[in-house]
Amino acid sequence: MLFQQNDKRQDVKNGMGGTLQRIDLLKKQLTVTLDNQESRTFSKDEYDQLSLGYGVTTHKAQGMTVKNAYVLAGGNMQDRELTYGQMSRAKEQTRIYAQGESEKKAVETLQSQMERSNQKTLAQDWKPSMEQAKALNARKSR
Repeated sequence: MLFQQNDKRQDVKNGMGGTLQRIDLLKKQLTVTLDNQESRTFSKDEYDQLSLGYGVTTHKAQGMTVKNAYVLAGGNMQDRELTYGQMSRAKEQTRIYAQGESEKKAVETLQSQMERSNQKTLAQDWKPSMEQAKALNARKSR
């Protein structure tokens, strides 16, 4: 299970994971063992911001540590930083899955995507290109 909202009463935070241990239909209660091995029992009426946690997006998994990670790589957003984030989640093993016409093509595509960096820069570190600098100077002199 994946908790999707902070709740001080239940002492859970958005993004925490756990394993559903018990459902009590009469009391309408769930018992979840959190990934840190603590247990929580609560009514669905008290907290209903749960989702299945067997698969999460790269961005949702940011900062998470798991035993094993399974990465579906590819797509137009794949780059060096995203790939590093995906592959650095696991303590023990990371498996990479990629789609392509052949295994060789999938590996080549992933390799070229990983060569591309999309690193973000701070506004104070931004340096305009020659064309941008000319346009900025032209605006200032008006």
